[in-house]
Amino acid sequence: MRCRLKLDGRITTANFCKGDLSIIATRYVSSNSTAYLELFKPTLEEEESGILEYSQIFSKQVGEPVSKVITFSQSSSPSEGFFFASTNGGLSYCTFDESSFREVSHCENAHEGTIVALDYCSKDKLLFSGGYDGALKVWDVRCFGKKSEPLRFVPISSDRCCCIAHDGTSDLHKVFVGTQNGYVCLYDTRVNRDDAIEKFSFDDSISNMLAVASSTLIVSTFSQVYKVNFLLARNTLLYEDSNTCIVGISANPFECSEFLIANRTRRLIVVNFKNGLVKNNVVCKGESYWSKVGWHSSLPVYSAISYKSLEVGLFPPDSV
Repeated sequence: MRCRLKLDGRITTANFCKGDLSIIATRYVSSNSTAYLELFKPTLEEEESGILEYSQIFSKQVGEPVSKVITFSQSSSPSEGFFFASTNGGLSYCTFDESSFREVSHCENAHEGTIVALDYCSKDKLLFSGGYDGALKVWDVRCFGKKSEPLRFVPISSDRCCCIAHDGTSDLHKVFVGTQNGYVCLYDTRVNRDDAIEKFSFDDSISNMLAVASSTLIVSTFSQVYKVNFLLARNTLLYEDSNTCIVGISANPFECSEFLIANRTRRLIVVNFKNGLVKNNVVCKGESYWSKVGWHSSLPVYSAISYKSLEVGLFPPDSV
């Protein structure tokens, strides 16, 4: 089962709506400097032939290019809401349905400059955001928009934040932050000062992180993937490719010991984080290399973005 959507302009990010296989995507057309929020739904699915077709249900032009989109939970629908961040530092809470787009609330200056990281804790209804301004902010989703200030603010040594992962299994106040200069820091968001509990240093900028267990992360840089255990203060090299650049990793909720790597070799690679073994791969047949990758939470279905296309497919495929 594979479906590729070819679109005009550059797809910047996409997320499953989780209740079904619907997808919220964002797109930027540089020729006329126009940004869009879009909703796609599967219109045809034939299990025997492996055919999956999508159609665009709704498209909305937005004022600024979108830097990040996050849905509330893996079982949510677009009508239950989602957040999107813009390159000018704005953060919006929105809803989508089949006929309309509605911005419920908006914080114009959530960050100074581009917001590049969002993570959501469904248990406590908390949204974590990080930006190029070197700040980690915590927002209460239930009252977002009623007050413009975040619950908590943690400065990060004036370094650019690249990604965020929260420790949702044991301590909701613990948040991991990956930075542009190659640090992964563990913060307690109850303390509003730059005082990391623990810190690891890597050779490259941090491109993504996954919290796979309490205080255990999968961390990717441009060429390597590590398993980092903060409690034991150690890291293990899981995957390395000196000939390419790793552009995305995503946890496989269907198989908790696996994660998916997207890289510039036009392949998607599944790696076991217990032993580092490569299990399978899919070759990109689009116009360019993969740039982002994600999993559906309850199905072995991936989404991947290349330059002008969005692909959805079943993983592992029938043949590799």
